[in-house]
Amino acid sequence: MKKESTPKSGNNSQLSSSISLVHHLGRTLAISQLNYSNHIVECFKSGHRLFIAGDIDTNKDLTLISTLVNSNKYLKFIISPFTVSEERLNKIIASIKGNSLLYSECDKNTDFTSSQALIIDYFGDLPLLYRYGTWAYVGGGFSRTLHNLLEPAVYGLSLSFGPNYQDDPSASQLVELGMGTLVRSRKDIQVWLNRVVRSYRIIEKSEENPNNRCDA
Repeated sequence: MKKESTPKSGNNSQLSSSISLVHHLGRTLAISQLNYSNHIVECFKSGHRLFIAGDIDTNKDLTLISTLVNSNKYLKFIISPFTVSEERLNKIIASIKGNSLLYSECDKNTDFTSSQALIIDYFGDLPLLYRYGTWAYVGGGFSRTLHNLLEPAVYGLSLSFGPNYQDDPSASQLVELGMGTLVRSRKDIQVWLNRVVRSYRIIEKSEENPNNRCDA
């Protein structure tokens, strides 16, 4: 009698990862469909394209993001730390040369004209706030836990993250699809940002040019 073959542990691990990925994707898609708006973020954005730095976890994450903020004055940034504490918030504020505001300091009368960064100092809304972005960096890739990439990915954002993503199947798939980019240094993330902003401007210009439109 022929013995049944036992599945290899590697196959079981891949199957488990796939099931987990499908589960998280379904939950994230459901969140993205929620009816949600944020007046403060909309006023801060005010027609600009937003870069969202989500789940900023380590000092390396902060170094990369503060470099982008300080080197790209033409962009507006939302920064959401993974840990909300007075010490962490003060460190973020100190790392930014331009004007930044804590979300809790803002209301419907806040003037955001000179503000380059809005720092989210509460938990819970990051998966919903990604809908206001065009580009994103997700923290945790310089520690042992890369944070949730699917949350910004469902909105079609161009993503970057640190190098420790081997245990995250969604990261590998996003890299293969060209939606995710691994960055290791300040130079890497600036080169990536230059590329995705340039690509976005080309697409935007093409959409505005009537000569490139096809009249059916």
